[in-house]
Amino acid sequence: MGAQEARGDYARRCLEMHLGIDAQSQEMRAIEVSGSLVGDAPMLPTLLQQID
Repeated sequence: MGAQEARGDYARRCLEMHLGIDAQSQEMRAIEVSGSLVGDAPMLPTLLQQID
């Protein structure tokens, strides 16, 4: 049995982690996880809400 057969219909899905980093302190200030098809620009408002 090959690797393809062992997995069957399993579809691998990726996630993206979007981070908001303080440039001076290098601290992580915000984090959001999305699907792999979501870019950084649409996540910016959500990240900024976490910082305010």
